[in-house]
Amino acid sequence: MLLTTPPPRRIAPNYILAYILLALGLSLGPLSQAQAGGDKPPADCEWLMGNSLTRTMIGLNRAGFTIDATHDRITIEHKTRYPHAWARMLDRDLMMMGLYVKGPRGGRVAGFDGHLIFKLFLDYFGSRVQAVLGNWEGDSDNLAQFNGLSQRLPLEEAARKTWTGRQAVLHGYTHVFILDTKGSPGAFERVAVEFQKPR
Repeated sequence: MLLTTPPPRRIAPNYILAYILLALGLSLGPLSQAQAGGDKPPADCEWLMGNSLTRTMIGLNRAGFTIDATHDRITIEHKTRYPHAWARMLDRDLMMMGLYVKGPRGGRVAGFDGHLIFKLFLDYFGSRVQAVLGNWEGDSDNLAQFNGLSQRLPLEEAARKTWTGRQAVLHGYTHVFILDTKGSPGAFERVAVEFQKPR
């Protein structure tokens, strides 16, 4: 799923389906603005709606999110700026991501599911992703979870049981490596951890 030419920096809602075709490396002929913006896709690409990446991206767009993507990064942002998420490839096989699920008033926004976003990022970059990097600091939920767990578990196991750790393991990134820490068990200020697929 490689983009030979980066898409526009901002993808208008009525061109989201055309963008998805490009992101998936498909060419089914030109789509008119009416076709690309309609509730129902053109008849010759209805089969594409069965793809989970496609369904998730269209669902986010309809819920008021803008998707900004290139070959090496993807950003999803709500019209209110929160929640938002991003992911980028740091080198040939390492993906780093940030996920902020709370809305502008602290609640959840319909259509924004962290589990689906995590999977969307992995689907978008495809087989290039051999490792997921976590860099937790500040008010990170992962850091708070890690601090609680690190008081009674080895650091690798504590990382594995955080939200990101559970998602990574679910998708096959089962090898955990603590790259760097600042602080001590229960009071870490920063943690860098890598979840790798078995080689």
